[in-house]
Amino acid sequence: MAASIGGQEDAAAPLEMPAPPSAPVPVITFHGTADMHVLYDGGQSQGVSETRIDLPVSEAVQFWVDANDCETTPVQDVSATGNVRRDLYAHRGNGADVVLFTIVGQGHAWPGGLQPTAISDPPSSEISATDETWAFFAAHPRP
Repeated sequence: MAASIGGQEDAAAPLEMPAPPSAPVPVITFHGTADMHVLYDGGQSQGVSETRIDLPVSEAVQFWVDANDCETTPVQDVSATGNVRRDLYAHRGNGADVVLFTIVGQGHAWPGGLQPTAISDPPSSEISATDETWAFFAAHPRP
């Protein structure tokens, strides 16, 4: 859900990154700019783990764009309010697009979800992550 990949357990720990997948993987991710558990611009978490340091969303997206050999410049759609941005990094023939939804002002929550849980924030009602995810995977079937 939140677009972090790699990071450190704490400031003294080495940077950990996953290995790229052996085959392209379609990716859709949603991230709020006000998420304090997994910071949009990276940094030390202020919720779930007080010592964990995450990489920025941009680095997570770049990891998948590179792994899937996608176009490096996204096609961008912005909602009428300007609060939801959809960046599509189109695949180059392998069917594995990368899509990032950025929700301005949303914290740690499932966009379009119900009431927040003990560790989540109020969700945006401007987009349904469930509907978007369903449509994405319906359009990106895997063998």
